Amino acid sequence: MGQQASVASAVDHAGFAEEEYQALRKALCVAADDPKALVSIEAFMACFRGDLRALVHSLFAQLAKEKQGATSASWPVLVASLSALLQSGADWPGLLGAWAAGVELPAAAAPEG
Repeated sequence: MGQQASVASAVDHAGFAEEEYQALRKALCVAADDPKALVSIEAFMACFRGDLRALVHSLFAQLAKEKQGATSASWPVLVASLSALLQSGADWPGLLGAWAAGVELPAAAAPEG
């Protein structure tokens, strides 16, 4: 019971394993596991290769549930949105295929199959 009280202020992991959650937090430069923490668009965009950034820029606003042009997102909202996206069966090759329909991708980025 005492442990639940100390965890109450932490962000819901939304189905991510602890290791996945911490890796995501580190990749997005979120210093504290705090419900008030924010993720900057710069940290989000840095997770993608330069040639893919234009494709995923609008994804930030969608995942953040913010208007296009938002420069930061609520960490808990982003965690929940990423989890929902992954739980829906989305994967990186499928997303790239949807975003880049009709665009020739470099071999390293092209979806398999």
